[in-house]
Amino acid sequence: MSEVLIGPREYTYRGMKMSHMVGYPLEALHAAAAAVGIDKRHFQDLPRKPHYDISKGKKQLLIDAGLAQVVASERDIILFIRHHYR
Repeated sequence: MSEVLIGPREYTYRGMKMSHMVGYPLEALHAAAAAVGIDKRHFQDLPRKPHYDISKGKKQLLIDAGLAQVVASERDIILFIRHHYR
């Protein structure tokens, strides 16, 4: 089963509101990103924390398209990553 999640917290980076987007398997994460025009070069392939930082606008596009869901807390993102990417 594939799943793509977006953290609820928005932080400012270069004047934009950003959130973390994670997914499993990675193909599902990349497919969701590509569907709303997020280039794969923005993927952060960090050990045990692969994710995209997405803008508020892209976040809304993902939600409206049913490609991702916003979780209740950043802790949910951390638990998801720990479960899938040990």
